[in-house]
Amino acid sequence: MKAIKQIQKIKNKKITIKLPPDFNCEKAEIIILPYNTIEKYHFTDLAGRLEWKGNAIKEQRILRDEWE
Repeated sequence: MKAIKQIQKIKNKKITIKLPPDFNCEKAEIIILPYNTIEKYHFTDLAGRLEWKGNAIKEQRILRDEWE
Protein backbone atom coordinates (compact mmCIF):
# COMPACT_ATOMS: atom_id res chain seq x y z
CA MET A 1 0.00 0.00 0.00
CA LYS A 2 1.33 3.39 -0.94
CA ALA A 3 0.31 6.41 1.10
CA ILE A 4 0.49 9.99 -0.09
CA LYS A 5 0.64 12.83 2.40
CA GLN A 6 0.08 16.35 1.16
CA ILE A 7 -0.70 19.69 2.72
CA GLN A 8 -3.05 21.63 0.50
CA LYS A 9 -4.67 25.03 0.71
CA ILE A 10 -8.45 25.07 0.66
CA LYS A 11 -9.89 27.38 -1.98
CA ASN A 12 -13.65 27.95 -2.13
CA LYS A 13 -14.20 24.87 0.06
CA LYS A 14 -12.38 22.69 -2.50
CA ILE A 15 -9.12 20.76 -2.48
CA THR A 16 -7.32 19.47 -5.58
CA ILE A 17 -5.16 16.38 -5.16
CA LYS A 18 -2.68 15.51 -7.90
CA LEU A 19 -1.71 11.85 -7.91
CA PRO A 20 1.66 10.60 -9.16
CA PRO A 21 1.68 8.63 -12.44
CA ASP A 22 2.48 5.34 -10.68
CA PHE A 23 -0.55 5.57 -8.36
CA ASN A 24 -2.80 3.08 -10.15
CA CYS A 25 -6.03 2.23 -8.41
CA GLU A 26 -9.73 2.65 -9.00
CA LYS A 27 -10.67 3.78 -5.47
CA ALA A 28 -8.86 5.64 -2.70
CA GLU A 29 -9.68 6.38 0.91
CA ILE A 30 -9.30 10.06 1.75
CA ILE A 31 -8.97 11.36 5.30
CA ILE A 32 -8.94 15.12 5.83
CA LEU A 33 -7.59 16.64 9.03
CA PRO A 34 -7.26 20.33 9.87
CA TYR A 35 -3.57 21.15 9.50
CA ASN A 36 -3.29 23.96 12.02
CA THR A 37 -4.60 21.86 14.93
CA ILE A 38 -2.19 18.95 14.54
CA GLU A 39 0.48 19.24 17.20
CA LYS A 40 3.32 16.89 17.94
CA TYR A 41 3.79 16.01 21.58
CA HIS A 42 7.13 16.93 23.09
CA PHE A 43 8.33 14.48 25.71
CA THR A 44 10.77 16.96 27.26
CA ASP A 45 8.50 17.43 30.26
CA LEU A 46 8.93 13.72 31.06
CA ALA A 47 12.73 13.71 30.92
CA GLY A 48 14.33 12.41 34.08
CA ARG A 49 11.08 11.12 35.59
CA LEU A 50 11.64 7.41 35.08
CA GLU A 51 13.07 5.66 38.08
CA TRP A 52 14.36 2.16 37.35
CA LYS A 53 14.94 -0.18 40.22
CA GLY A 54 16.80 -3.30 39.22
CA ASN A 55 19.37 -4.40 36.67
CA ALA A 56 18.49 -2.81 33.30
CA ILE A 57 20.96 -4.97 31.34
CA LYS A 58 19.54 -8.16 32.83
CA GLU A 59 15.98 -7.12 31.95
CA GLN A 60 17.01 -6.31 28.35
CA ARG A 61 18.61 -9.75 27.97
CA ILE A 62 15.44 -11.43 29.29
CA LEU A 63 13.34 -9.54 26.74
CA ARG A 64 15.72 -10.39 23.89
CA ASP A 65 15.80 -14.06 24.87
CA GLU A 66 12.01 -14.24 24.51
CA TRP A 67 12.39 -13.78 20.74
CA GLU A 68 14.96 -16.54 20.23
